[in-house]
Amino acid sequence: MKSIYLPIILLALLFAACKKNNVSPNNTNSNNNNNGNKGGNTGGQGDTLSVSNFLPLYPYTADEVTIVGTGFNADKTKDTVLIDYLGGGNGKPATINSASATQLKIVVPADSLMGLDAKLAFPIYNFEIHANGKHLDIPLSKTPVFKRTLYLNWASGGEPDVAARPGDTIQIMGAGFTPKGDVVSIGSTTLNIYKVDTVQGELANNALRINYIASEDVAFSVMPLTIFGQVNDETATQTKTLSFTNGDGKVTQKQEKFGLSPIMSITNISFEGATFTPGYGYSYSLSGLNGSGGKIRVSIKGKHLKNNTDAELIGSDYNNTIISDVHSSLPVSGFPDSTVVEYGTGGMQAGLNYTIKLTANNTGSSKLYGFVSFLMKQ
Repeated sequence: MKSIYLPIILLALLFAACKKNNVSPNNTNSNNNNNGNKGGNTGGQGDTLSVSNFLPLYPYTADEVTIVGTGFNADKTKDTVLIDYLGGGNGKPATINSASATQLKIVVPADSLMGLDAKLAFPIYNFEIHANGKHLDIPLSKTPVFKRTLYLNWASGGEPDVAARPGDTIQIMGAGFTPKGDVVSIGSTTLNIYKVDTVQGELANNALRINYIASEDVAFSVMPLTIFGQVNDETATQTKTLSFTNGDGKVTQKQEKFGLSPIMSITNISFEGATFTPGYGYSYSLSGLNGSGGKIRVSIKGKHLKNNTDAELIGSDYNNTIISDVHSSLPVSGFPDSTVVEYGTGGMQAGLNYTIKLTANNTGSSKLYGFVSFLMKQ
């Protein structure tokens, strides 16, 4: 999958890049009284307010981030960290979990509070610190590169009415996926992910990190045929929990409606040992069948064959009057793609046309999957 990159407003980018570290003795924190300048707390007015590092450098917005530097107040109520989205000028206070003269442990406001739709953009934030009567604007090149928040948007196996059903190749769309280590499950069943395409984030230490409207990440998997058991009714659906864990251990869930049964189809019905005449079709010799064991073997091929399919053998005369009608189930388990059905010749008559008709046999559907006919000769 290729990413879709669209730069945001140039003015916001230039504003973010051109901010300089600024120490202002007259700029106090609105959330405290001069940040302990007179209180004897660790970090006094003479200390230089600086930031040397952020840990980790590649966090999620919900992670605790440690700001390493000097000049902070050990009383966390007397420090303020304001964060805004790419110099928008509407900084919101981070939660400060703990403080010392050299470290602030913070959590940035939630994406929604920052006005960021994580489905569309990467979280790129400016930081401004107020402590001990001073403030510091941190250059964008030194701030953390936040990873996109993990979320699930939708899952699809190609049908409009259900997310997917057993046997489908399922695409799971969202953001925050990782190239390796992702785990997806439906209910208590873990699926095998065979491919993940992710949108790459910005490079660290780039003073003009461009924000992107990002395309979604996508993971590909195949639904096991019996993930919901041996369910034959193609109309049956149920809401299940779709859970996604990325390689960083982040977890998100979404409720999706799944079809409980795979879709069955028939591609070929053929009679073993029958004669095929172009323009006339299949035919058997009744005496020949009785001389070789008295069995008709019907080979059935398709996709996701079901054991509650009614394999009906109908015998009729030239006036289409039904003379015999025999029912059988497909001898299958686990939705294979081929099987053989046998019929005895007892009661069969020469001169009749016989038809094999395959029909769904459940309360939700009487779907006709296919049919084929043959002539019984003497």
